[in-house]
Amino acid sequence: MYIQIITKTFEYSNKNSIIYPFIAFKKKLNEEKIFFKIIFDINNLVASDYILIDSKYHREDWVQNESKIYKDFKKIKNFSKKLIYFDTTDSTGMIQDEIFDYVDEYWKFQILKNKLDYKKKFYGGRIFTDFYYSKYKISDHKEIFSKSINIKNLNKIKLAWNFGFADYTFKNRYLFYLRKYFLSEKLYFFKKKMIQKKNNLFFMSFNYNYSRQTVSFQRRKIKDLLNNLFLGKLNEYKYHKLLENSKVVISPFGWGELAYRDFEAFYNGCLLLKPNLDHMLTWPNFFKKNETYLDFSWDLGDLRDKIELIKLNKKNFKELAINGYNNYNKFTSGNQAGNHFADRIKYLLNE
Repeated sequence: MYIQIITKTFEYSNKNSIIYPFIAFKKKLNEEKIFFKIIFDINNLVASDYILIDSKYHREDWVQNESKIYKDFKKIKNFSKKLIYFDTTDSTGMIQDEIFDYVDEYWKFQILKNKLDYKKKFYGGRIFTDFYYSKYKISDHKEIFSKSINIKNLNKIKLAWNFGFADYTFKNRYLFYLRKYFLSEKLYFFKKKMIQKKNNLFFMSFNYNYSRQTVSFQRRKIKDLLNNLFLGKLNEYKYHKLLENSKVVISPFGWGELAYRDFEAFYNGCLLLKPNLDHMLTWPNFFKKNETYLDFSWDLGDLRDKIELIKLNKKNFKELAINGYNNYNKFTSGNQAGNHFADRIKYLLNE
């Protein structure tokens, strides 16, 4: 099996989540007869079994030169048996339906559990922004709606893997620049971190200023409700130091449901406290309610109660934190992590 991956991932902050597991688990993939090449220019394509194209490759062209995108896809199609579009946007929503006619499959980091929901038009382009619009009449200055997906295209939408496959250590800020120029297995790796003694109970630090009111609403509301816990904006060093020294990490939705903070919490052995994720699917399933993370409702009605419950039962919730930590390491730094990813690739490509 030969796969080519077209990306401009280094230009954006998705932490290289498409190519990272390929390089980190290269040895195991090759043992399973899965070979790959990373392409940054479509003029360098050769014939292959599959081509994955990162949605960010044409990010600027959607505004500046949309016709170029379709022209490129017709060209790319000639180099593979199956062309796969990898939507690396942050949320379960915002499907780019314009591309369905040009690709064989449409992969995402996370998808709606009920695919028929993709036939709905969500205000703000996301299921949770639509919730805040409907329940609290929160609206955006520039209004958008997700597009209703034709039922014939729903089967093309597949769950790939999430951006938990990346480096969530403080050292990433330095290694990022080396990885940008050297696609070496020595630079792409997962390392299990020993959990340190934690002296702080809650960690809550996040940006709450977004251009869309429906996106920022949840974060602003959480900040107001738990203002005594909010740490404000932190520099990167202090952010990582405080987080790893905390027992509980509060992680709201941002542009999408998942956030880097989620994986930083798992990596550091913290309990993740997060809005409910029952509506979505992602792989690996790092988010098992009341097993690897603790949830609260989107209307935030139970958030203060969850905070008080944690304060009263610190030891009981430590088990959830350990479960999240172990589950994360199972798929990243564990002995069988490479096997899990290779199996996922074979499953997705039906090999």
